[in-house]
Amino acid sequence: MNKIKTLFVALAALASTTAFAQTVVPSPSTVVIEPGGTADVTFAVENDTETKAALVEFFLYLPEGITVAYDVDEEDYIYEKVSTMLIKSHSVTVSKRADGSFYVLVKNESGKEFKGTSGDYLTLTLAADASFSGSAEATMTDIHLVKLDASKFQSSTENKFTIGDPSTVGIRGIYAAGEEAPLYNTAGQRVQKAHKGLYIQNGKKVVKK
Repeated sequence: MNKIKTLFVALAALASTTAFAQTVVPSPSTVVIEPGGTADVTFAVENDTETKAALVEFFLYLPEGITVAYDVDEEDYIYEKVSTMLIKSHSVTVSKRADGSFYVLVKNESGKEFKGTSGDYLTLTLAADASFSGSAEATMTDIHLVKLDASKFQSSTENKFTIGDPSTVGIRGIYAAGEEAPLYNTAGQRVQKAHKGLYIQNGKKVVKK
């Protein structure tokens, strides 16, 4: 009987840590960045439960030649809190570690949860060296969401997204005859109407005059 009770308690504990179907995802899944330029990547919580998080943290490993942009005047990395989920009492910490990765932490400062259970919460600005070329994967690890009672539930151990320059990152699709492929700006964002400038179409650079 004691063995059955112990097994039941263990299963209940396991269920309490795995019942939260939450994950932290980057957008876009492919970040297009010009050599020597910058581009934004936005992070969101996707959740199919009613549980709200008060804190999100993860480690970000970027490919060689890519870093989080730094504002020398502000003496801080460049980020923007997204109001979809965050409230004024939430703070953001972005710090570079000895191994070259970045620790990203978003937490409440007054005992409040995120607004809602899903949505965008943070945008980081990435910067590429002038010599950057090709494409490579960025990796998020040790992703945690924390509730107000300080209990952690892991959304995923790892998530990836691609970073590449416009000449090598394929933004492609299959289109019907006569249908024009969509245009993307150099930040990897789809545009409905093109003005003068450089765009990506079918994975190739195009210049609109």
